[in-house]
Amino acid sequence: MTEGLFALLGVVLGGVVTGGVTIVQEKRRSAAARRVAARILVEQLLLAGHKLNSIGSSGSWDFASEAERKRALSDAQWIQHRELFAQGLSAESWDRLSTAFHWLGRLNDVTGATSPGAEAPFAEHGVSPWKTGFTLVVAAAKVLVPIAEVQPLSVAEIAQGYRKESLQT
Repeated sequence: MTEGLFALLGVVLGGVVTGGVTIVQEKRRSAAARRVAARILVEQLLLAGHKLNSIGSSGSWDFASEAERKRALSDAQWIQHRELFAQGLSAESWDRLSTAFHWLGRLNDVTGATSPGAEAPFAEHGVSPWKTGFTLVVAAAKVLVPIAEVQPLSVAEIAQGYRKESLQT
């Protein structure tokens, strides 16, 4: 009888340990997937931030090509990876990310449908879409950098589209 009790206890304990290990492994996989997605999105924000800053400074929203516009103002990576962030972020952080990428997507749509010589999108509302977009990009980057486990980005680095240390050898 004692042997049966020990066997039952071993089975139960083994199941608990196996379940615990599985949970830990899944959390690690999820965190790794979030980290990878955050790194991809940080790169997208660097590209978008640079282009938005450049347009805001020059006042010209001409793009070298259709491909450049789509790449700089894309929300495609966000759409692909947003589910990874939906569960783990605070409402405020989620709003920052969602708003920034929604704004980029909207600018992409509007600039794609408007000729470059036309009035800037949203100008009728007294809004600088480029400055607003840049501000949103900076806020979103501040949310993603800790998740991506990369060095913090300065506003100047976002405006330039690259990190200073990436140029040093």
